Amino acid sequence: MVKARTCEVDNRNLIDICRTAIDMARISAAIMPFGILKDSLGQDWFQWEHDAPAKVKDLREWLKQFPNIHPQLPIAVVFDQAYQPDHFEIKDGMQLYLMPPVSGG
Repeated sequence: MVKARTCEVDNRNLIDICRTAIDMARISAAIMPFGILKDSLGQDWFQWEHDAPAKVKDLREWLKQFPNIHPQLPIAVVFDQAYQPDHFEIKDGMQLYLMPPVSGG
């Protein structure tokens, strides 16, 4: 939540009339799922919107609404070529990648 303070001056009385407005800021981020997540969501990418400040944990919680994605699936959220922790803040305009668990041999 962002609070913006605006003041108007009444030139006749030289009185400042101040008021506080509350502006619910929102962020929008491009999300690109990979592997089974891409199949489960049925799209290559989507735009995710959330009230600011948005964290990785908010994105993970939002993903739980999809029945094709197991709620206990450990989904890695990648930004800037690094896995991001739950407390990482998602800012407006970011491009994030969703990675399902991987294994190799």
